[in-house]
Amino acid sequence: MNIKVEALENNQVKFSFEVDADDVDARIKRTYRQVAKRYSFPGFRPGKAPRPVIDNIMGADAVRTTVTEDLVNEVYPQALEENNIVPLQRPDYQYELDLVEDHKPFNFTATVQVKPEYELSSYEPVEVEVPTSEATDEEIDAQIEELRNYYHDFKDANANTKVKPGEFVELTFSATDEEGNDVPALSADHRLYELGQGVYPESFDAELIGLKKGSLRGHLRCCLFSREEGHVPLQRQDRCYQEEDRS
Repeated sequence: MNIKVEALENNQVKFSFEVDADDVDARIKRTYRQVAKRYSFPGFRPGKAPRPVIDNIMGADAVRTTVTEDLVNEVYPQALEENNIVPLQRPDYQYELDLVEDHKPFNFTATVQVKPEYELSSYEPVEVEVPTSEATDEEIDAQIEELRNYYHDFKDANANTKVKPGEFVELTFSATDEEGNDVPALSADHRLYELGQGVYPESFDAELIGLKKGSLRGHLRCCLFSREEGHVPLQRQDRCYQEEDRS
C-alpha cells in the first residue's frame, strides 16, 4: 500500500491511498471466511458456505461493503499516526471505485483540516495600535434619549379617555386555552404596556384601541382583557441628564 501526503491551503492535508490488487483480494477472501464462520447458512456447516451462497443470501455487495469500510477505517488512522497529524474534523473521502473489486487496486483520498502551524518570529512584545473612536453629537443624543425613556411620570386618565396608538396603559388580562384552562404564561396583572412597540401582535393592540378605562373586551380564543387603569405620559424630564453632563 502506498500513501502520499500533500499539504493544501487553509491548513488542510490530503492523503492519497493506493491499495494494490493482491491486498484487496486477500482482504475479500478473509472476510468471506469470517462471514461463513459467523453466520449460519442452511445446508452448510459453519465456515463451509461458498461465496455464491453468501452473496445470494446477504446480497452481492454486503461483503465488499464490509471490506471497503474496514480498509478505510484501518489505513486512515494509521496514516495520521505515522505522519504525526492531528485532525480537527472528519475527513472528506473521495473514491475512484465505490467499493473494492476483485483483482483491482483500490484508490481513495482523504482531505482533512489540521491544526495550523505558527512560526515565532520574535520574542519581543507585540504592539497593537487600536484606532480611537469618538461619539458624534447624534450618537450622544440618541443614547441620552434611550436612557430618558426609562423615566416617566404618569397621571390617571379620566373615565372617558379612550386608548389611542402609542399610549401607555395598565393592563390586567387572563388567557385561556381552547379547553378553558388558564394559561399563566400569557396572563398578566397590572402590567404597564405601551402600544405600538411590537411586544404583542398588532391584532392585540387593535383590540385595545378605543377601550375606555375599566372596560372589558373578549379576544381570540376566549382570552379576556381587563383594563384596570388608563395612563397618559407626562412630559419626560431630564432630571439626571443635563446638557453640561453629556460628556
